[in-house]
Amino acid sequence: MPADDPAHRQLSVHELHDDDLGPSVPLGHATRLNGKIAGTRKCPSAAGAILLATSPEYLDGDAAQPFRNVAEASRFTIYDAGTQAYGLVASGHADIMIAARYGIVDYLAAVPVIEGAGGVMRDWNGVPLTLHSGDRFVAVGDAGLLPEALALLGSAETKGWAHAERA
Repeated sequence: MPADDPAHRQLSVHELHDDDLGPSVPLGHATRLNGKIAGTRKCPSAAGAILLATSPEYLDGDAAQPFRNVAEASRFTIYDAGTQAYGLVASGHADIMIAARYGIVDYLAAVPVIEGAGGVMRDWNGVPLTLHSGDRFVAVGDAGLLPEALALLGSAETKGWAHAERA
């Protein structure tokens, strides 16, 4: 593969645009795991879903109840999955990841990984993630699960700072 192939370029912060993920993110390319195309699994309902979450301390205050709604509807919950959760969702080993109090360095590069495997990442209101997104997001392996996950989260204002405004 040529070095200038967008699927093999390194992402640099200076290449990001304020209004999107920038041209260097390999959107539209398949996610690969050990050289093979990775894929999420079918899981259209929370009742059958494995839920991954950040540390419970990050899901406190006004994030606690929306998270509890999803956790109670899910088959199984694993805490402290960290950023490895993106790989678990992208490879079909888990179905939902919910996070709060994450910065753009924690999630923005994961968008093409999740979406390249067939999943979707959005903020808690269903809006695609950008540099101006707040600090709460949901990743699902099956796009059909997103409406239920968002309904369980409720209409949650993405409180916290929009990370592009911190700098």
